[in-house]
Amino acid sequence: MEKLQLIIWFTVVCMFQTLAYAQDNRKPLSGERIELLKTTEAIRQGVDTTEHFREEMQRFRNELRRGLEQGENDPEFPAMMEEFRKGLLIFEITNREVWMKSYTDTAGLRLFFEQNKDRFRWDEPHFRGFVVHSQTKSDRERMQAETAGLAIVEAHTFLKTNYLREDTIQIKLGDIKTFTKGQDEYVDELIFRTGKGVPYLEFPRYFVIGELREQPQEYPDVLAEVMDGYQQYLESLWLEQLDQKK
Repeated sequence: MEKLQLIIWFTVVCMFQTLAYAQDNRKPLSGERIELLKTTEAIRQGVDTTEHFREEMQRFRNELRRGLEQGENDPEFPAMMEEFRKGLLIFEITNREVWMKSYTDTAGLRLFFEQNKDRFRWDEPHFRGFVVHSQTKSDRERMQAETAGLAIVEAHTFLKTNYLREDTIQIKLGDIKTFTKGQDEYVDELIFRTGKGVPYLEFPRYFVIGELREQPQEYPDVLAEVMDGYQQYLESLWLEQLDQKK
């Protein structure tokens, strides 16, 4: 009955949205009002007529039928189906109007970060960069020379393009991340000077590219926090617009 957890999650989300809406100095909305606004908008946009929506409803119906002793004859069956339906409407319309938009709005994320830097402070330095594992010392020194002076993203792209070709894989390349002490053994050794990384058998040499930052300098440094805050901001604006509709 994993789908039932979705319903509980929506209830918590609506409660949280009410608080976030009020904290944003806008008219506070109750969870019931938010639910009504979202479900009404979802129906207006035809969310419940899509093939995906019908498939999810049928999938839940089948799971619920198997999970209840009396199947569809259980007295709670209709109410549980309706709760799931409302939850799914809320999820789909919020995904469409808020979450998916925020994922692709890099300009909006950047601006939100710049205007709210005080919300994204660190208590300790973080390392922004990535780890590279090479086969030999000479390979490591050559790649370090080739990427010297390049920005983090540019260096990562260069190494990926030149050393991770389909015909030959010469390195093991980590993703660009923001690291704190204790998150990565190689970063801990080379940047935070704690511990010792365990070399890979095939790529025994390793080094890092990036920089130690006292505070976030750009929104990717604190992407999860900025994304969460920006989504709350977009959602509060959207709810305000829905609430003002006649």
